[in-house]
Amino acid sequence: MRDNTIIVVFGASGDLAKKKGYLPTDVKIVGYARTKMDKAEFHSRAVSYIKNPDKDAAITESIQKFQDVLTYVDGNYDDGAAF
Repeated sequence: MRDNTIIVVFGASGDLAKKKGYLPTDVKIVGYARTKMDKAEFHSRAVSYIKNPDKDAAITESIQKFQDVLTYVDGNYDDGAAF
């Protein structure tokens, strides 16, 4: 991947949201699914599987940076206008 990348994850409220890796600079991730939820809930779900047992400040900051690149849109998959 290159810088200034946009990733769209269809089914973002499901299992795929658990799988993360290293991301390029200035990446944006747009989650799309039928599940209605607000930004805070999506952010919570997206980072819920990241382990930070000691509440390490560096990890906490990295988690916040990860949340900053996330956006979520809900809609039906057969609704062209929703896309």
